[in-house]
Amino acid sequence: MISKPWLTSSTSRGARSAMLIFSKAPKDPTGSRAIPLFRQNLGGLVLRHSELRLLCSYPEDGRTQGSPCRWGKWCDPEHSGCWSEDCAYSSSDLKSMLQVYQRCPQQPNGPHNHNPMNNAGYNEVVLDEKSWSENLPRTVAAFFFTTSPSCQSRCREDARQVHRSFLDEYRLTSMQVPLLLLDVKNWQAPFSAVDPGQEDGVSSARPVAGPPQRDAGPQLTPSKACPNGECSQCETWCDKRWHCAGNVKACLGCSFCMYE
Repeated sequence: MISKPWLTSSTSRGARSAMLIFSKAPKDPTGSRAIPLFRQNLGGLVLRHSELRLLCSYPEDGRTQGSPCRWGKWCDPEHSGCWSEDCAYSSSDLKSMLQVYQRCPQQPNGPHNHNPMNNAGYNEVVLDEKSWSENLPRTVAAFFFTTSPSCQSRCREDARQVHRSFLDEYRLTSMQVPLLLLDVKNWQAPFSAVDPGQEDGVSSARPVAGPPQRDAGPQLTPSKACPNGECSQCETWCDKRWHCAGNVKACLGCSFCMYE
């Protein structure tokens, strides 16, 4: 893991890639039925979608090294078949992309998921680098590592160090930007808050504060308490289609919730 993965790099081509996970997404086609992350042996970031601009998306690994969005060649959202590699879904056609993602199962060793360290079955969303950079630190809602057997002590310690570095750089607390454990086999509530004071301890009851205010640096934006842990009543942060991730008892914004 690089030391500051929240920063953009000279090789990012004006874009950063991420993926969407949701409870009705296709399971990992290799048979593990895990949440199909791009890499399970590394930690990652939970992003706040309200601070980011979507450029395009793909229902599989988009192989975007050459061009993030296929030089503007857009897929037909009315096409009823599966994805062909020569087009990207525009930002206005995210729903069509997700329909294809759910409809067309991926092969474990298919042509698009070619990295042997990756799980098959993930999607790719391409995000505008400018909005990512300009809205830091609010771009990042949380950091995580996974329960995958490939994420052992080095993977977890890297995630802890990166999380601490981010908090130090922006003078934030773990209440504002938490460190999470992502259970790759738990499709309904995959995230739980990690206790920074324990090596591998997880606290499901630790409250988490809202995101830092846009113009006030590290100051807190108070969040409503979630009745019974549900975000459906917290319209300040989430509309009624979203619910809190895991057992975290505060609404952090829709990007921190799982889409149902």
